[in-house]
Amino acid sequence: MAQTQTSILIVEDEVIVAENIRTKLERLGYAIADVVSTGEQAIQKALKYQVDVVLMDIELEGKIDGIDAAKHLHLLYDVPVIYLTAYADEKTLQRAKLAEPFGYLIKPFQTRELHSCIEMAIYRHQLERMLKDSEERYRRLIAAVTDYIYTVRVQDGRAESTEHSATCIAVTGYTQEEFRKNPHLWIQMVYDADCQMVIERTERLMEGQNVEPYEHRIIRKDGAVRWVRNTSVLHHDKQGVLISYDGLVQDITERKESELALQQERESLTRRVEERTAELQQANAELARAARMKDEFLATMSHEFRTPLHTILGMTEALQEEIFGALTQKQRDALNSIDESGRHLLAIIRDILDLAKIGAGKLELLISPVNIENVCQASLRFIKQEASKKRIAISFDFQAAMPTLDADERRLKQIFVNLLSNAVKFTPEGGQVGLDVRSEHDHQVHFTVWDTGIGISPEDIQRLFQPFVQLDGTFTRRHPGTGLGLSLVSRMVEMHGGHISVTSTVGKGSRFTVSLPVHNASLVQHQEQIQEESTISPGIANDSAPNNSTTAPMILVADDHETNAEMLAEYLKLKGYAVAIAKDGKEALEQTIQMRPAAILMDIQMPVMGGLEAIQHIRALPDMSPAIIALTALAMPGDRERCIEAGANEYMSKPVNLRKLDGIIHKLLNR
Repeated sequence: MAQTQTSILIVEDEVIVAENIRTKLERLGYAIADVVSTGEQAIQKALKYQVDVVLMDIELEGKIDGIDAAKHLHLLYDVPVIYLTAYADEKTLQRAKLAEPFGYLIKPFQTRELHSCIEMAIYRHQLERMLKDSEERYRRLIAAVTDYIYTVRVQDGRAESTEHSATCIAVTGYTQEEFRKNPHLWIQMVYDADCQMVIERTERLMEGQNVEPYEHRIIRKDGAVRWVRNTSVLHHDKQGVLISYDGLVQDITERKESELALQQERESLTRRVEERTAELQQANAELARAARMKDEFLATMSHEFRTPLHTILGMTEALQEEIFGALTQKQRDALNSIDESGRHLLAIIRDILDLAKIGAGKLELLISPVNIENVCQASLRFIKQEASKKRIAISFDFQAAMPTLDADERRLKQIFVNLLSNAVKFTPEGGQVGLDVRSEHDHQVHFTVWDTGIGISPEDIQRLFQPFVQLDGTFTRRHPGTGLGLSLVSRMVEMHGGHISVTSTVGKGSRFTVSLPVHNASLVQHQEQIQEESTISPGIANDSAPNNSTTAPMILVADDHETNAEMLAEYLKLKGYAVAIAKDGKEALEQTIQMRPAAILMDIQMPVMGGLEAIQHIRALPDMSPAIIALTALAMPGDRERCIEAGANEYMSKPVNLRKLDGIIHKLLNR
């Protein structure tokens, strides 16, 4: 039998946030009952759909906020409520506790936090239901317990006689006759440990004092120990003198046993919850550890791939510039193939890193007004040459009402180029590829990339946006690629608050539609600079290479990778610079003091002394401020900032473009 999906109601008045939560939940396999924006709607929909969990924003539109809505749900419908809010002040927390929430998540939160909170809420709710069922079962047992009444007549402050109802035998095992024959039998059958308490309360009754109901044990005639509850009512004459009191004795043994069992069950459930919580915490810790290990692995792999690529692409570029001599056409074609393959590998590395950054929440967007038509035209130019090789006709139909859109221009272009490149790749020679832009009344701009290619089957569409998935999985694939592109496209569209849809017919073509909201005010307004671009730190001036120097400026190349260092040195020498090489940070520091270079190309990961430490030592030298370019295979989030903070003027990630490097050196030396 198939397992029923957990049904969740989302209560969130910010559309983009609500859609983001919906996407996360659907990826986790939950069923979304509905998405509403007010407390009133939340109450109605929760009752209508009988949902399993409610995700409730505290600050809502309408007359009642999320906390009041949760209170109503708590009274009307037994459903766990998890608060989602950007506010975590003490007053809000205290109000929220009154509605007995099952969880409290502070925005922004990670998908794994949301998943853990929902699963814990469902688990706790199930346990509480079990407890309620158990308590109801024990209450029914207690209702069936038999009790009996006795009357003590008092004369001059002493017990004159005691009468017991016929039901006394059911509780004590003794008959009325046995109680009459032995007036002290009641005290004699009290359990030894409780005897003093019973005597003290009896004496207080005889003195005319009211006594609260109390519980104690008795030993039945058959030797069984039973729990009883003793309740007394005093009777006085007109002068206020005590004349008698009535007692009600209830056998509460089953209740006591039930309470003990319930207590044990509560303790057991508490232990289970604690164990489950510990397991989830351990799982979260393992997930966090795995995420850290993945980041470390990606950083290491990025470094290890970029270092040899730096040599391959750098040497290829130098050869293409004919620095080492003239080339034949055949040699030039071979170098072009090497360059193309190397840059394809670099693109794969960047795709993997982008996907990892998105998954870790470390990829941020630089949102600004973007000219829609310009971005589209630039994307089309990128695929024009490849389309021309296959005689594919390109069309562009722009019918958007607004000229600009708030978005990250680089990432937007990355989305379109990826979709257009796929369209060209999967369209046979002589086919058509197009980009249509429309703005509708739904406050969105719709970008449709279409083609007359091979098409996609309905079952394959479901797998399109999964990482590393390629629909043509045979060993003889006709269409090369990593299967990362569409996954990146989907994630980046979601980060913009939009969504992507696909329609396709096998043998006729496909249509990929990216829908983006017109207003993205809630999106992040900043982004780390792209790792492959360089950033000049304005705080450090260069006085080592005057503009009109007649001597060739000295460039120090610090790199423990001998091939990389020699390749850069040869290139720079042919560009007219004097060059020295240092194989680690300590040697770079010593040569800086001896040679006073105009500029230093500093690798970061080196033996003996690392590049960052060497930069800091160099910046501490008096009367010396060479231009320093951090030239490294480190390309993870925060690497650029660490290099600039240490004192580098520029940061460039390997492999670098040699022409660009030459231009940056020239710019730094001639400021």
